[in-house]
Amino acid sequence: MKKISVLIAVRNEEQNILSCLNHLDKSIAKFYQKESQDNFEIEILVGDDNSEDKSAEIIKEFIQKNEKLNFTYFNIENENNLKGKVKVVSQLIDISEGETIILLDADIFVTQNWLKELLTNFYQNDAIKMLMGTTIPKLDSNTFQTLDWIFGQGVLAMFSTLGFPQTAMGNNLIFDKKIYQEIGGYQNIEFSVTEDLALFKAFGCWWGHQKRQDNFFTHLFSPNALAFTESEPTLKDWILQRHRWLVGAWQFSNSIKKVILLIYLFRALIFIGMLLSGQIYIVLSVVCLLAINFFLLLSFFVRLKLKISFSTLFQILFFSLSESILYFLVGIYFLTSKKVKWKGREF
Repeated sequence: MKKISVLIAVRNEEQNILSCLNHLDKSIAKFYQKESQDNFEIEILVGDDNSEDKSAEIIKEFIQKNEKLNFTYFNIENENNLKGKVKVVSQLIDISEGETIILLDADIFVTQNWLKELLTNFYQNDAIKMLMGTTIPKLDSNTFQTLDWIFGQGVLAMFSTLGFPQTAMGNNLIFDKKIYQEIGGYQNIEFSVTEDLALFKAFGCWWGHQKRQDNFFTHLFSPNALAFTESEPTLKDWILQRHRWLVGAWQFSNSIKKVILLIYLFRALIFIGMLLSGQIYIVLSVVCLLAINFFLLLSFFVRLKLKISFSTLFQILFFSLSESILYFLVGIYFLTSKKVKWKGREF
């Protein structure tokens, strides 16, 4: 029998946690329609990181109403030197009984086919030790952020397909617990505000020491592996989120990657300079770069089987023109802020 542990870290998620659990319940039920419970045992562990709202009450009420689920709630204490989400995830993994770990965020809403898609693809290849699904904001939420997530995840999937995976996102992730334990767990991983990237890098180092030629990681960029999240409520919150991701990426980047990150953040200035040059071939090169972004994003819509209308085409065009300007703002904040602000805390 295969044992799977689904772990959810919670902090002040009263607006999202019930929907998260209901969607997960439906995905598990759909999975068991085709798979025997004699072959798969699934447990759900929720770790509460000192929530100051009604998250705990909502979770406990859900457990009482869904006794058929193997579901346990934990109020996470400061028992080690870890902090933030890392502390919660670390303790949940230690408590878990599964040999396979699935990480979900409390604001994630999975589809009914999601669990089957993740487990089928994870178990069909023995070389795969870590697998990431695809997460985007709900399609009726902020348009720019939805396109930004689709574009970013699509590019990451391209790198993964080419054999050069760059990162993993811990809001929709499955991995081998045995490898995690061999690494020494989060106690033995350098602290990062992007704990999922730190875990991905640790798995990559472990894999490198095995001198394997194949890849330990894959990114499922498919409609059945989709999960949905809430977009950030304001531009400021979006910048804070991207700043946190950027700080983590910078932490684990070599000099070449750091230069590439800076060019990416401040490419709007490069584009403006190229346009002002007045050289027709330089201006056309900018247009070509923007056109590549447009058609790449359009292809990602097709791969995820998302609806495309005339309005969608206009939104993709506007995104392609404006995305570099908004990331310029992220770059300015990155250069001027030393602290990462997230979930009411500073790191």
